Amino acid sequence: MKNRNKLLFCKSNLRMALAKVKSRISELVSEKQQQKIL
Repeated sequence: MKNRNKLLFCKSNLRMALAKVKSRISELVSEKQQQKIL
C-alpha cells in the first residue's frame, strides 16, 4: 500500500507541475500576442 501511495503522490505532483508549466506557457504566448498588436 505504501508504494501505491507514493505512486499516487508522484502522479499528483506531476500533474501540478504540468499545470504550472502550461499556465506559464500561456502567459508567454499572450504576452507575445500583445506585443504583436502593439
